Amino acid sequence: MVSQIDSAHSCPRCGRAADSNAAICRHCGLLFVLSAPTTPAEHAPITDANGHALVRLDDFQTDADRTGMRALAGLKPVEIAVAAFLKYWAYPANRAQLLGNGLRLGPRQLPDVYEHVRAGARLLGVREPEVFVRQDPVLNAFTIGAHDSHVIVLHSSLVESLDPAELRYIVGHELGHIRAGHVVYGSIAQLLAGGVSWIFAPITGPAVVALNSWSRNAERSADRAGLLLCGDLGASIKALLKLAVGPALADRVDVRSYLDQRADIRGFQATIAEWMQSHPFLVERVGGLLQYAYGEGQSTIERIGRLSAAAQRALPAPRSDSAAATRFCPKCNAKLSTASVRCLRCGADSE
Repeated sequence: MVSQIDSAHSCPRCGRAADSNAAICRHCGLLFVLSAPTTPAEHAPITDANGHALVRLDDFQTDADRTGMRALAGLKPVEIAVAAFLKYWAYPANRAQLLGNGLRLGPRQLPDVYEHVRAGARLLGVREPEVFVRQDPVLNAFTIGAHDSHVIVLHSSLVESLDPAELRYIVGHELGHIRAGHVVYGSIAQLLAGGVSWIFAPITGPAVVALNSWSRNAERSADRAGLLLCGDLGASIKALLKLAVGPALADRVDVRSYLDQRADIRGFQATIAEWMQSHPFLVERVGGLLQYAYGEGQSTIERIGRLSAAAQRALPAPRSDSAAATRFCPKCNAKLSTASVRCLRCGADSE
């Protein structure tokens, strides 16, 4: 959705002059796309005049991810076996754990968080997944399931520490994995890299390296999906910075100096370290978002903007005045209740 720009063409966030044809505010990084949430309609997908989902797979999937997915199609027998294991055992078992020890979100349970999932699913044209919050101090989110059933899990610390736009980015990232069909292949990578791998390392080692290479490309695709559904480049980057340094320090990070760290990631050891990771380095993910937003993603941003009238109806409703006044702990940035005088996470005074 395109943010409403007044006759003076000012950015709705920072108030500075903005080019009426620009897709991104050059001062604060706000995308003039998907950034003016209004009341959502029903669950039906939002489509363009040709019946396509507003945010299409080609809009965010990287070429390397697409090539890797075609190569993984050759693992069809393995995929079928793993998908069956996930669908008939791992998924029901994990879902039971979440139902028993977590919180399932919905219209009456953390509805502001739930709306991010519902709206994002409509924009991507995917079946709405279940979403749970479970207690965990580590900032993280992940998706489990098979091809036709998925659950997004948000750690409680993530929900507590991210503002609505940042959380919309994380949710969009997970929905991007679902839309791109990453979940089953990601599960294969996790199984090979887990307890089985060390026993059969000579056999599974090369497969783990290959799957990790694809997985890193899949994460880059999901990052782009998160940006498109978030509609706020600054918030998307801030979400990644909070994963890197924690919510209390993210506001103090100089992004340009942070990106300069990439020049020092070199050498054999750095290459091996990257090979063993399923995710790109966070500093590379921040750089990748900037490159996409100001490069090949420009046309996508502009196209989605032209379809804003239909898509705008799918976004979460604005927070009420009471929600907008949500307070955060000055020490650890956790959300505080209205009447709280002390942070329940770190014990600091809320004033």
